[in-house]
Amino acid sequence: MATLLDTLRQLIARLQGRTATPAEAALLTGLMRALEVTSEDELSCGVVYDLMDQYAEAKLRGEDMGEITPLIEMHLLMCGHCREEFEMLLEMMQMPTAASKLQSS
Repeated sequence: MATLLDTLRQLIARLQGRTATPAEAALLTGLMRALEVTSEDELSCGVVYDLMDQYAEAKLRGEDMGEITPLIEMHLLMCGHCREEFEMLLEMMQMPTAASKLQSS
């Protein structure tokens, strides 16, 4: 996965000496918006991935993981890949298991 800086470098290299296409302008606008909400204490995808199962369990129980909760939530807001992984994990955790189906019948 390309980093934000890599994507920005590639876009600038393509734009040198010419006007941006509408798609390139939209990409640049999106990158600038992402930079606006970037902070120094962000979590990487790797850290969020390592914490994802604990965060999902806490979320399902309605619990807060303390100071790290807003950092995880901001990352999930900004990173579509991690957000998709988290949403799939939540869906899987909410599915009834075969054992619980047998117990309820």
